Amino acid sequence: MNLASLVQLLQLMEHENIPLPLVKTTGNDKGVNLLTAHGSKGLEFEYVFLAGCNASFWEKKKK
Repeated sequence: MNLASLVQLLQLMEHENIPLPLVKTTGNDKGVNLLTAHGSKGLEFEYVFLAGCNASFWEKKKK
């Protein structure tokens, strides 16, 4: 499956109101873990990439 096919499938699922089940996998070091800031507390990873982490994003959350 390529990216375009995945996006098309997700759009179809959204259009038909088919939920995307959340499967939580823990302890898998052979992939990418997508976590919230709160969900990642206490965990250690070799590499960490932060998306949307700039002052204007985080500051408005404090209000």
